[in-house]
Amino acid sequence: MAVEQYVKKIISRSAGELLREAVKRARVALKLERRLGRGRALAPYAVSFWLTRRCNLNCEMCWVEHSRRLEGDAYLLARDELTLGELKNVVDDIARWRPRIGVTGGEPFLRRDALDFIAYVKSRGLRCGANTNGTFLGRDAEALVDVGLDSIMVSVDGPPAVHDGQRRSPGSFVRTKEGLDAVLAARAARRRGRTPYVKITCTITNANVASLASLPTLFLDLPLDEFTFQHQWFTDQQTADAQRALFAELFGQDTTYLQGFVTTETPPVDVDVLRREAKAIKNRNWPFPVNFYPDLAESELEPFYANPRRNFRNACFSRWLRTDVLPDGTVSPCLGLDVGNVRERPFSEIWNGPAFRRFRAELASRRLFPGCSRCCGLFSD
Repeated sequence: MAVEQYVKKIISRSAGELLREAVKRARVALKLERRLGRGRALAPYAVSFWLTRRCNLNCEMCWVEHSRRLEGDAYLLARDELTLGELKNVVDDIARWRPRIGVTGGEPFLRRDALDFIAYVKSRGLRCGANTNGTFLGRDAEALVDVGLDSIMVSVDGPPAVHDGQRRSPGSFVRTKEGLDAVLAARAARRRGRTPYVKITCTITNANVASLASLPTLFLDLPLDEFTFQHQWFTDQQTADAQRALFAELFGQDTTYLQGFVTTETPPVDVDVLRREAKAIKNRNWPFPVNFYPDLAESELEPFYANPRRNFRNACFSRWLRTDVLPDGTVSPCLGLDVGNVRERPFSEIWNGPAFRRFRAELASRRLFPGCSRCCGLFSD
């Protein structure tokens, strides 16, 4: 991230937010909870709410879409999703901890009450960010700015033909681009400073790798805050089977989520083309920060994509800091594992309840599970 952009982010934060960030960094550096806590954790730094699994697109690389197929059509029905009232109750329960709230899916803005939920989160004084495919931003742009949403991360797969092909939705690139423009225009008109912070993320695949360097040029007319190329999360069938068997043995649950990341391509990205495109991206001056996540060295690209079982971190600490609340209320620290449901017990009891503590204790003793090697949580802190 450019120095001036980092300074802007720091200036925009309150003293309380800076303190929480400092505490989080200390927790990551010391990792005392993992060493000494017997599965216990301090207050969550972040909680992500999956408002729905439903989506208006049909992306060929989407692991969430795969988990929907495995769990059956009944899981898609809106009646299985937490109501707005139930979502608010969870926020009330955890607000004293001051976690960052994430809003995701599926496509969260398929739920028309997503804006009401964000408004409630902000009314409790919490930071809130949303992940979206961007196709509803044109409809909701002014409301999202007015409600005080702190950040928006929008997925873009490539130039129009590439993006629309991977999304299996003609015209989706144009709708997303127009939505981004609408949000940034509303932000400027309302003089909201730098909120919401607007970021584009592009997941690298074989379908888009040859066009990576050209992609940011399509957004030079927008005052974006950040553009990130995300290395692909993937695995092989042997690893997925090992992960599934281990969770069945340890926790008695058949978790199928990792199946959505399985690829038969080895490597799933042409590394020579990726090197060329990455070099072109890094050698150009952009009007907004352009980066890669994780930030791999050139020498790490080949092993990252050639061997999905090779670990680039030696342990995970993310699950002491954050977790997900799934659409039906399941609290899941990892790959759909169920450690409790907010419809049955308060989140505050589940966070350090027996099931979550057992999960953390197993993770601490093993340091990594088979399916950890390409997980975004492993690189997030």
